[in-house]
Amino acid sequence: MQYLPGISSPWLTYDEFVPHIMTAENYRQCKVRGNLRASCVGGNGRVILIEFDSLRKTDKQAVIDKYGDPRAYIAMQPLKNLKKVDLEARVYYSSMCRPKISLQVKR
Repeated sequence: MQYLPGISSPWLTYDEFVPHIMTAENYRQCKVRGNLRASCVGGNGRVILIEFDSLRKTDKQAVIDKYGDPRAYIAMQPLKNLKKVDLEARVYYSSMCRPKISLQVKR
């Protein structure tokens, strides 16, 4: 799944959708009939993105069963993009020794 900033609808890549949800021939027929929207034709390095909201109900349910709820993915992805790993902090805190504390109560 792809998160595109400023767009509220989730998008699936062609590789995620076609071999797992429907066949290539079925995809072509749905695209010709207007049952789904794709971002481009593909080829020459371009990645085909398929809009989740444009799918039929059965295909939407198949996507949810296979990959989980795309709306939850869209809600969490901006937060994941903001997260940065600080390697210096990781090295610093991993080298620290914890004090040995006894959990037994003295009487």
